[in-house]
Amino acid sequence: MKYWTNIPCLINPETKLPYRAEEVWPDYVNPAADAAGVYDTPAYVCFDARTNSVQPLPFSAPEASPVDPVPFTTANVNGVEAKTAGQIYWEEADPWTLDAAAKTCWLDADRIKEALDLYISADFGGVSGGVFSDHQECSSTAPLGMLAIDALLGRIETPLSAFQNHGPASLTADRPTARLGEASTSFARYGLGWTTGFTKEENDRKLDKVVEGWNEKGRDGEQMRRYFFQSRCDTLGANAHKGIHQWQTCAPKELRQAITTGEPYRPRVMYEMSGNKYAVMGPSLQWKDAFDQQDFVIQQYPNMTSFTIQSVDLFLPTTEWLEYDSYEAPGTHFNRHYARCAVTHLGETVNPFVSPYQVGKSVVEHLGAENCFDPDAFKQPFFESAEAARAAWAEQMGRSSWDEMLSDIDKRYTEVPLSQYMVYKQYEGIVSDGLPRGFATMSRKVEVYSEAMLRLARTGFPYMYPYEQPSCDDYSPICVFKEPTESPLTDTEYPLVITTGRLPHFHHGTMRHAPFIRELMPVPELRINPKTAAEYGIEHLDWVKITSRRGSSHARAYLTEGIAPGVLITERFWNPECFDDTQSSITPGFEECGYNVMSADEFQNPVFATNSYRAFTVKIEKSTRPERIWIESEQFAPFMPALRDEPVTKEVF
Repeated sequence: MKYWTNIPCLINPETKLPYRAEEVWPDYVNPAADAAGVYDTPAYVCFDARTNSVQPLPFSAPEASPVDPVPFTTANVNGVEAKTAGQIYWEEADPWTLDAAAKTCWLDADRIKEALDLYISADFGGVSGGVFSDHQECSSTAPLGMLAIDALLGRIETPLSAFQNHGPASLTADRPTARLGEASTSFARYGLGWTTGFTKEENDRKLDKVVEGWNEKGRDGEQMRRYFFQSRCDTLGANAHKGIHQWQTCAPKELRQAITTGEPYRPRVMYEMSGNKYAVMGPSLQWKDAFDQQDFVIQQYPNMTSFTIQSVDLFLPTTEWLEYDSYEAPGTHFNRHYARCAVTHLGETVNPFVSPYQVGKSVVEHLGAENCFDPDAFKQPFFESAEAARAAWAEQMGRSSWDEMLSDIDKRYTEVPLSQYMVYKQYEGIVSDGLPRGFATMSRKVEVYSEAMLRLARTGFPYMYPYEQPSCDDYSPICVFKEPTESPLTDTEYPLVITTGRLPHFHHGTMRHAPFIRELMPVPELRINPKTAAEYGIEHLDWVKITSRRGSSHARAYLTEGIAPGVLITERFWNPECFDDTQSSITPGFEECGYNVMSADEFQNPVFATNSYRAFTVKIEKSTRPERIWIESEQFAPFMPALRDEPVTKEVF
């Protein structure tokens, strides 16, 4: 903890950033500096237990450190009282005794203590966050807390750790580097973004080379870089919620409001390729109002959903994941990555990687390449044909062709030797500068106190470098507690708190049309404690109407002691039978049992604009089964495949 994290670093109370040694001692010479000026390994400042004074904290192996840094203390730095990152965290955590935590979380203090003792005393372990915090206001700070816990216990790159590198790619010969979002965004394509681990000079050199590359193609590279930067600044919600740069998306609430109000501008066209927006986005009824105001909506998807029926102008049928060969998301089993091979093919459809390519190509042809900002942008990660996709994936697997890969049924995978795949404590290995490898962070240490969060809020760093995005309120660099905006502690009108999660039957909004799966789980279940159910006169398998400030949904009660009194849990759902032609009347099928009719986006996480799909308040009442909802096995017969002819896949553009 003292040598591999930034917990002992003294924090400048004015900037909230860790002091660099050169700030305190202008003539300081960093022994870890790269003589070639390529890799950056800063020296920080700590309070040294050996000399009982403030001293430089250069990066080194623990046994070679010139200081013994104190993790939790306050010290005088050039006349300024400064706390270590650890002390700041300590003071934030101090009020949270076991009793205080138990009271707030509706838990038992003794059970919390038992769990803590079990985790702390284990030989190995790791806190795996899953997605629970992604769906509520603490989505940026809760993961920081998980990191802090495991860093304090030394559970980084150890067996069972959630913070673990796999494979030889992480066993770098040099100081490790990282470019946030490089795999999923276009920043690098246009010469934007700081690569952590490189010096400023090296970053500038690499980015300028990108700009020069555009110049050589006959484009103004600097103009393209500036244009892309401005487009990201103008992206809805991107100034307040700069974490969305990681996915190059809009902030959901700001997008919805822009469509309906026209401020600051009105998005008019939508290309959707991920499924039933009404099942997975909320508040669904407000989104319906927004989608109704779109000029043109295109959807590519394997089957029609509520979103298709309600909002789509042009529908492009694509193959489902079991209908096409792929290596873009291989099945992973430890050190093996398996190709995904087509199982069956139903209906006339196109590979989902091909449709966007053909649409993008058509747009460029109609507009003219000279009128497009980047006429080749549509080519990644899409393909001109399914054959081209297979060829690219075969190359990734080290095969001459996809057919060659298929020919050996026992070798449809790539494999990394276990001796390279599982290498623990990689940060201790010595690399080219004679120092331990460390981590791909600014400090080369585990940044329990997240300097990156502060820099992101203030300038859009590292995504926007070399430019600076307008600043917003600072993002918290540590885990802090925030009571949910809608809290059962204070909400008398909606006194129950509801959450959701994934079930093995379904994934997100998919498969509600699959007859055998619907036979297993025909409708959403509302898990409810018997004490809470008794208060409302609800018995096992009764239908329940659930209402939030945004809308109402239905589910069937499932009484269980496995959930606390006052808490509810149910599943996101939609009902394709509501628009089946066997019905006497038709609805879009997302309001009857649509959990996200109730969820909220008016209160969001400040960094990532995370909507509150969990942990908002509701009220309930006993109800009856909504019309048109099917629950018996025989009712799902219309969903059975009815293949009359051999399916033919065509290029449809």
